[in-house]
Amino acid sequence: MTGLNHALTGTTIALTVRSPLLALLMATISHFALDALPHFGGVTWFGSWNKRTAIIAIADGVITLLTMILSFFLFVEARWLTLSCALLATMPDWPWLINYLFKKEHWYFRWHQAIQRYERPWGAIVEVIFGVSLVFTLAIMHN
Repeated sequence: MTGLNHALTGTTIALTVRSPLLALLMATISHFALDALPHFGGVTWFGSWNKRTAIIAIADGVITLLTMILSFFLFVEARWLTLSCALLATMPDWPWLINYLFKKEHWYFRWHQAIQRYERPWGAIVEVIFGVSLVFTLAIMHN
């Protein structure tokens, strides 16, 4: 899943789960649950670090960060929890940057990649539908 969908999921969890501790735990676990769903990937050019992959990753990172900032100001009553849950929901992907830059093999990368066995080119459709659904959900919650 994209960082944006992970962050939107974390934000939604923060706003719907009554217990802050449970929300933080669920946000972290949600990352791996989402990665087990069909999502974008499985194309040869996306599996290795190249210019196109870098552009997509940077764009997703910037949009995700802007979304977290927007949520921080929109959901004032739970701003710190929404930010924390969004960060925790995206955090399991952060080590991938180290893997791409330094080519460090670690059990975590093999395990995390195994969860994502349903990466498919058509998974982009799943990601768009999922992301739009979360945006509508958050918009309703804000009003």
